[in-house]
Amino acid sequence: MDADAIFMYKTIEKKFRNVSIVTELASMNTMSFLVSEQDQPGNKNAGYFASKPFAAGEIFVGSLLNSLMCQSYYNDKIMDILD
Repeated sequence: MDADAIFMYKTIEKKFRNVSIVTELASMNTMSFLVSEQDQPGNKNAGYFASKPFAAGEIFVGSLLNSLMCQSYYNDKIMDILD
């Protein structure tokens, strides 16, 4: 499902190191194809949320936006953090 996005991310990342890439994935499971071993944190239990591309905002999953929107109703400080 995310094959085109993964291919483009990897191609741009390899050819243009200084370019910021933002990629939306349809499934969290496909993030493992984008994160290399060197990007993974020392603690493997932390998951992909602690990986360099995800933490830098280069990779996001659409369902996370829904969660953030719902949480911002209960916690208005989330919008300040995102800004």
